[in-house]
Amino acid sequence: MINPRTADYLAKVRAHILEGEENIARQQAAAATLDRDSTEADLTQRLVRLLEHVRAMQIAELDRVSRRN
Repeated sequence: MINPRTADYLAKVRAHILEGEENIARQQAAAATLDRDSTEADLTQRLVRLLEHVRAMQIAELDRVSRRN
């Protein structure tokens, strides 16, 4: 049986992953409306890559904790 504290942690990580996916989608939509050569587009793309990296780290953490239990 999974520890209730671990289950709560997993639920929080899942919520953060979903929130991150929503942020990625919003930033990609914003990037699509910008001129590709603009500074804003470059910064938006960098933000998208950062958010995708954070999402990947959260998924790895979720997998790590899930496997341990």
